[in-house]
Amino acid sequence: MQRGFATLEIIFALIVIAVLMTVALPNVNRIIDRVALDYETKSLYSELRFLQSLNRSGKIDAAGSGRRFKSDAPSLQISPNKFTWQIMRGKTPIGDAHQMHHIKKIDLRFETELSQNKITFDTNGQATNLAYSSLSGKLTLTSRLGKNSTIVFDSVGRFRGGRNNE
Repeated sequence: MQRGFATLEIIFALIVIAVLMTVALPNVNRIIDRVALDYETKSLYSELRFLQSLNRSGKIDAAGSGRRFKSDAPSLQISPNKFTWQIMRGKTPIGDAHQMHHIKKIDLRFETELSQNKITFDTNGQATNLAYSSLSGKLTLTSRLGKNSTIVFDSVGRFRGGRNNE
């Protein structure tokens, strides 16, 4: 009576496992890429919503604009070259910078130029730059495998986001 496995049986088992891993590995990489892109988009979107709610409580008028802003309204600073974003109050960071992993490119395309890549909100909840000009445009995150996720800002203060291509 035989006890244990023969060398040939072990080799066949390893070959079967290797073939299964070869088939499964590309799918795992795509899933990890998609989940990481979704996480980064939702995290950024959540911080923008938080910032919008903070700035809706402003009481001070901006000079002659008729729109109200807090004098030291927090803003979200995006560093496309470093793949980070951070909430700032003036020049002072609030908390740590968030490093975006698995992101290959950040594209900011707004009709009005962003001052120092900072986005803030007025008391009506409308996205503005630091010069308090309304923002409309989009912020696009591109994953390492080339999938895109976009947060779109419209001219009345709404924004939405999600994956563009599957």
